[in-house]
Amino acid sequence: MSKLMKKLNLVFIQDKVKTFQEISSEIRITQEQLEDMLSLIDSNTLDFNKGKISKEVFQENDNKLRKESKELIKKINSLVDAGIEIMESIIKQAKDQIIRLPTQEKKVKS
Repeated sequence: MSKLMKKLNLVFIQDKVKTFQEISSEIRITQEQLEDMLSLIDSNTLDFNKGKISKEVFQENDNKLRKESKELIKKINSLVDAGIEIMESIIKQAKDQIIRLPTQEKKVKS
């Protein structure tokens, strides 16, 4: 007697992959923002060293830029954690859906 083949539920995995792609895009954008912020920190330091800005302006800018950089880093780390959780859920779902051949009873000759 043949049994119906178990079909994989790919909708869950497809939805999670889509969410993972969205998170990946957000990570990329946030990393670009962080790069820009780090460039501004470097420029601020150069301007101070060249005497273009006062120490007070330098410190004010530096504090603000570093605070914003830390926030971006926290956001990136949070997004990475979310991405890892999604990947783990995809792996678990995929493992739960592994199709195995039905075991056949071994006939013993008497």
